[in-house]
Amino acid sequence: MRDLKKIIVILVILLMSMTIHANNSDQQIALIFDASGSMWGQIQGVSKIKIAKKAMKNLVNDLKQQKNIQLSLRIYGHLNKKCDNSVLEIPMGKNNHSAIIEKISSIKPNGKTPIAYSLLKCIHDFNPNLAGSKDIILITDGKESCNGNTCEVAQQIKDAGSITNIYVIGFGMKKEELATLNCIVDPFGGKVIGASNTGELIEAFKKITQEVSIKKNLEVIGLDEKEKKVYMDVDIYLDSNKIASSEGTNPTFTLETGVYDIHAKSRDTEIEVRKENIQIKEGKLLEVKVVFGEASIKLKSIKSNNESLNAFYTIYKSGTEEEILNTQGSGYVEKTILPGNYDIKIYEQDTYSTLWERNIVINSGETFEKIFKFEMGTIVLIPQKADGSPSSEYWWYYFFKTGNDIKEDKTKEGVGQQETQMLTGNYTIKVIDGYNNEVQTINNIQVQAGQRTNVKIILEK
Repeated sequence: MRDLKKIIVILVILLMSMTIHANNSDQQIALIFDASGSMWGQIQGVSKIKIAKKAMKNLVNDLKQQKNIQLSLRIYGHLNKKCDNSVLEIPMGKNNHSAIIEKISSIKPNGKTPIAYSLLKCIHDFNPNLAGSKDIILITDGKESCNGNTCEVAQQIKDAGSITNIYVIGFGMKKEELATLNCIVDPFGGKVIGASNTGELIEAFKKITQEVSIKKNLEVIGLDEKEKKVYMDVDIYLDSNKIASSEGTNPTFTLETGVYDIHAKSRDTEIEVRKENIQIKEGKLLEVKVVFGEASIKLKSIKSNNESLNAFYTIYKSGTEEEILNTQGSGYVEKTILPGNYDIKIYEQDTYSTLWERNIVINSGETFEKIFKFEMGTIVLIPQKADGSPSSEYWWYYFFKTGNDIKEDKTKEGVGQQETQMLTGNYTIKVIDGYNNEVQTINNIQVQAGQRTNVKIILEK
């Protein structure tokens, strides 16, 4: 009975320690229960099936209090002696505790031990649309007896990328028998735990509880344009240093609170997508979807002396006024965008200057990167009377790029001499004086980088 209590406590600790995800996602735990004929065997005078039933009942009752765990129950060996005798008896769900206990109570050991077959079937016991980790716990009293290759199957499951971890609990198994189960958990970094060796059991559970009690707080989900899962390699960077790596369709990570960059590369297409400045908090699971049909833009604006500018960027569908994205920043600004044709408007607020980059073609998986340089010169406006003396009237000035007299690039107004910074280029200035609203047009004003251009305006009256 001492071993019975140990097993009950172990099962409770193991699964309670796996209740680690934030309230906005459910952890799914698929239980695979051994009901093969060998479960009639005894440990210290008590049948293994009786020990297992009692342990499972205590576990399920305890998990009733947990809000964010879903359970399923798969049993093998209970119906007949065939190697395909593995059945999902209780589907994945939250409020199925009573059904699981009832089914466990009715089990009568009978057949063989199809572990490999059961693991393959168990992949489909999870809800693929539910966020959070997906763990398998296999409870068995022996090794594979149906000629299945458990090592190969475990690697197939790992390569599929949907399962987070696998744990194996062995009842009354010899050390060399337990060792044959290691290849099931090795691809996932899981544990094989023996229930007949107290010392090894305590040590193993110390390690496993430490591992599973650390909360996963980042899940990276790989998708294509049709939202089908994509197998990928994922690297996590902190301050340009790679601090974690994993692979799969939805790998999970445990990170300290901070701001991270994610680099994900599709195994099939080798397209790389980057997500930058991702805020991670301890104790809260963040899902980051990486769509390999996406593209990105990486923009930066600088002054004539190469100093960074705080610029505003507006992305339009090419040839239209339909805004797709607005962003701003000094230094590089990187955003995810769907593939397509775009126009980019860049506005610098200190000098009220605007640049355009038109008809940009961005393909899937590509990054459009450009540095916009605001080469500036100064126009000095000198209003004068006909006799050459300074004018004291109020003037309005409208600046147009030469050849474009429809929309002004900038406006200016005031009394007396005025200065304004302009992008390099050739301009036309339209002037309205405040005396009689007379309009003058001054053509071919050339602005050069770092230069001052004096423009005299004569008020004729």
